[in-house]
Amino acid sequence: MILKKKQIAVFVGHACAAISMVASSGSAFAQAAPNTERITVTGSRIPQPQTDNVSPVTVLSSEDIKTDGFKNVDELLNQLPQVFADQTNKTSNGATGTANLNLRGLGTDRTLTLINGRRMPPGSPRNFAADVTQIPAGLVERVDVLTGGASAVYGADAVAGVVNFIMKQNFEGVQVDIGQTFYNHRQHDDEAQFALRERGITIPGNADSDGKSSDVSILFGGNFANNKGNATGYFTYKHDEELRQDARDYSACAYFTSDTDATPVYCGGSGTAFPARVRGLSAATGALTGGQMPGATPGTIRPRTAADVFNFAPDNFYQRPGDTHTFGLFAHYDFSEKAKAYSELAFHNYHTNAQIAASGAFGSNVQLSDENPLLSTAWKDYLFPGGLSATKIDGDGIDQFATAVINRRNIEGGPRGDNLEHTSFRSVFGLKGDLNKDWKYDVSVQYAKIKYTENYVNDVSATRIARALDVVSTANGPACRTAVSGADTSCVPWDIFNIGGVTPAAVKYISAPGFETGETTQKIYSATFSGDLGAYGIKMPLAKRGVSTAVGAEYRKETLGVDTDFAYQQADLFGQGAPKLPYQASMNVTDIFGELRIPLIEDREFAKSMNLSLSYRSSDFSDGNNPDTYGLGLDWTPVKAVKLRGSYQRSVRAPNLIDAFQPQQVQLDTYTDPCAGDMTVPGSPTPAQCANTGVTAVQYGNVSDNPAGQYNAKVGGAKTQPESADSYTFGIVLQPMQNLTATIDYFDIKVNKLISTIPAAISMSDCLAGVAAACARIKRDPFGSLYILGPNDPAVGFIETLNTNIGFLHTTGYDIGANYNYRLGAMGNLNFTLNGTALKTLVTSPQTGVEYDCAGYHGNAFCGTPNPKWRHKFRTSWSTPWNVDLALTWRHISKVEHEARSSDADLNGTYPLSPRDFELAARDYFDLAAAYRLNDTFTLYGGINNLMDKDPPTGDSTSSSFSSFANGNTYPQVYDSLGRFVHLSISAKF
Repeated sequence: MILKKKQIAVFVGHACAAISMVASSGSAFAQAAPNTERITVTGSRIPQPQTDNVSPVTVLSSEDIKTDGFKNVDELLNQLPQVFADQTNKTSNGATGTANLNLRGLGTDRTLTLINGRRMPPGSPRNFAADVTQIPAGLVERVDVLTGGASAVYGADAVAGVVNFIMKQNFEGVQVDIGQTFYNHRQHDDEAQFALRERGITIPGNADSDGKSSDVSILFGGNFANNKGNATGYFTYKHDEELRQDARDYSACAYFTSDTDATPVYCGGSGTAFPARVRGLSAATGALTGGQMPGATPGTIRPRTAADVFNFAPDNFYQRPGDTHTFGLFAHYDFSEKAKAYSELAFHNYHTNAQIAASGAFGSNVQLSDENPLLSTAWKDYLFPGGLSATKIDGDGIDQFATAVINRRNIEGGPRGDNLEHTSFRSVFGLKGDLNKDWKYDVSVQYAKIKYTENYVNDVSATRIARALDVVSTANGPACRTAVSGADTSCVPWDIFNIGGVTPAAVKYISAPGFETGETTQKIYSATFSGDLGAYGIKMPLAKRGVSTAVGAEYRKETLGVDTDFAYQQADLFGQGAPKLPYQASMNVTDIFGELRIPLIEDREFAKSMNLSLSYRSSDFSDGNNPDTYGLGLDWTPVKAVKLRGSYQRSVRAPNLIDAFQPQQVQLDTYTDPCAGDMTVPGSPTPAQCANTGVTAVQYGNVSDNPAGQYNAKVGGAKTQPESADSYTFGIVLQPMQNLTATIDYFDIKVNKLISTIPAAISMSDCLAGVAAACARIKRDPFGSLYILGPNDPAVGFIETLNTNIGFLHTTGYDIGANYNYRLGAMGNLNFTLNGTALKTLVTSPQTGVEYDCAGYHGNAFCGTPNPKWRHKFRTSWSTPWNVDLALTWRHISKVEHEARSSDADLNGTYPLSPRDFELAARDYFDLAAAYRLNDTFTLYGGINNLMDKDPPTGDSTSSSFSSFANGNTYPQVYDSLGRFVHLSISAKF
């Protein structure tokens, strides 16, 4: 039997209705038929025409999503010039397993993310910003990006604006989409290949197709109960294959550049290498020496050289593997115009592995006995430069100990695997309708929970390493002292003093996993009433329409809980750089809000329309903060072809649960230590300056530098006040002809009492200048360093960078947009679309008297990922008469300089920089896409992004050049880092 489309739709509709009623314990669901004249737009709760929005809104349609080809919404949004890069699946070292959006470069915690106008839950107990991996790209109807602040409408966190994902609903029939993406790349970086040959590293071959992603989505739905209701369900699955850094010539090794050489790059790496680097103390100064390493012949040693660094790049993931499952249901049922029930149910599971290079002893401070049978005479002569005591005799059982710092990569244990999994459930149940012909209501309850687990494998235990290096002689050969005493009978000696001396049993003993679990929950109870006050005669004298309003109340409660195993809590895993501590926290807020939209003038000379918008919200947080937010906007259309608009918003962001309650702990940071390394280099700090930071006269010039550019910082939550932000937008919309629209909008957003930290680099710079408060935040270890001892050691060195209200963050710039349609007659239609942003300033003031502007810069200490001064996306589309649509897109990212190149004394720092790393050059990418409608059922989509296979700009990733979000010597969240991106899919509608 052949079913027609209508029969399929009815059948699916009844099936989905049954599912929805079971899921809601017998309740029916409804949603009002769409109002074609007045709708609820992003940025307001008052139904109004889409064109009346006073704040600039960028809209991405479902066809835009298919044209771009991305299956991850974070990669899709990151191409917009208003969105700055953050966590994506191109992040490996330091990955959270989430994907976040960052509007205007103001931070992910200041971007509010919505689904169908409702707040998304916290993304993770380790990363509070909303996780957009929960959103299947193929099920998105459109995305509204509103910038300029919207806290009065949506509540706290909408400081930079909101991103609203409108999902496909009211669907009838079945739609199946199947797709695959992959990368195609020709290795053509001559400079990189020179560096690889110099180091003896194999140059990777050309890639026909790698980094593949496969996906399938099924959308099904239909009406039921004589079209009084609709149920729409979906299921999606996506699989991402791994891609390692050794798959590209420009990422196959960690770059090192010399500050005296303008051109070449070299393959550098980590000072924790293979074989072991053992640093003893100088008999003359008591400071650490440069270190010795095992020689090729057993029992011999040799000096450590600059070439003895570990290339950590090959095992690091450039694209993380992952599996994503989502399914959900949207349903509604109209009992009457006065009662329309609706529901949203969504489930999401994402599992990924953030693999990085092998762990090891990253500066393990140990005591080595002269009785240790693993130590040859050469090792003992080095470790005991002053000789043994006169009464000491080898083999007499009386130990004499020497202090040593061990750096040794656990190559035998394999790369570290960080297995991250997030599982979320979100539900919305509501009822809305007409109280009468002038008033509408909408009440709802929303509940969401996210479960998080982390299973970290192939790390090593600091405690077990110390035991495995404390070895004594027995009748059965070398054995751990703790095994002989019975304190740890499982201990196996770790012979790193001879090449090939490490046994599989020793690797098994020192290896240790880490396990962490946690969850976040969110409950929201909301009620909104909207009405037309014109029915009561409330309208302005020169207007035809009356005043519209929306008022309501909302209660929101969020909880967070994290639990970790003993190894994490004790910071016993050497490859972590910090302890992970358990904690519980919760917060609730009650809001009362209201809006007014007042038509001031209509259909008058030089005033076709003029409208005033007012909004206000009063909030009561459980931590005692009670901020008020408010806004106003004005749009004026003097003539049909010109519209002027402007808005002001006072927004707030209260400290979230991580800001306030994260346990204080020591972890790795990426600042530099000017008092470490060679102090004879011109421009180095003086002994007096370094003494301010805690370096003694004996230690000056003898403090070890960290070649990986990582130092310790003490971080954690603290009680802070809410941030407040003032946002201004002014713009003009021009429609000089029917098919042309152009917009230009100025934005100015300043966040005061910024919840952040005083950067470690600022504390170091101020302390060198003699600022006592800054010096109090610097705590050096007994060797004068800020990184050698592990975080579990009470004598660890660090710079304190706890959360506090530091000052302000201020950005200004222009958004420029244009859309032009041109009819080609029998040849179809052309469409030209431009979306660009000119960034004027991005100023941070961490403390009074210190301000630095990161517009046009990037760097590890202050500016983070690139902040280009100009970005645009220009698309030309051709709808042909042959069932084929074509699109050519030009994406531009202007050059960015390194922050050290700034003339601003508060920004440029004192560390040396290679001329090659002065800037990341501009990039122009061209994308080609096509859609072919085979018939009413099947449509083929395909495209190639980065047609010219342009390599990303690269820089030194082993020193102070790049921020922590860098990966593979570049910023893969910003630039096309893997070559041509090919996407293919087929869509079938029944």
